[in-house]
Amino acid sequence: MTTSESIQSAIPEDTLKLLLETGIMATNLGLFSRAEGIFNGILALRPECQTTLICLATTKLLSKRFDEAIKILKEKVLTKNPENDAAKSILGLVLQEAGLSQEGRTVLESVSAQDKESKALAEALLAP
Repeated sequence: MTTSESIQSAIPEDTLKLLLETGIMATNLGLFSRAEGIFNGILALRPECQTTLICLATTKLLSKRFDEAIKILKEKVLTKNPENDAAKSILGLVLQEAGLSQEGRTVLESVSAQDKESKALAEALLAP
């Protein structure tokens, strides 16, 4: 077992979940740099964690760092899981906020055409 694997297995899932929730709370409070620090800490242990990557992208969106959010979603989430509707919904919103309204709308419409749980989110983001 490598040192990295040893560290990963030493941290209980409940602790990682608590850290993720803390990062989300920090984002909601506008403490973007703290939230990013928390999310990056989780990603150091679990670099492929889609939920954490989406949360980090959302933090970048809310701090108006649209290019960084788009890069995370396109390169780190959707290249590995192109069917991740939560990531696509957030990407659609980021694109709209970045001034790429038509591209964002196209992404959101593709999600809202699905009969999945992300459909409601996409439709809410499409509403005027």
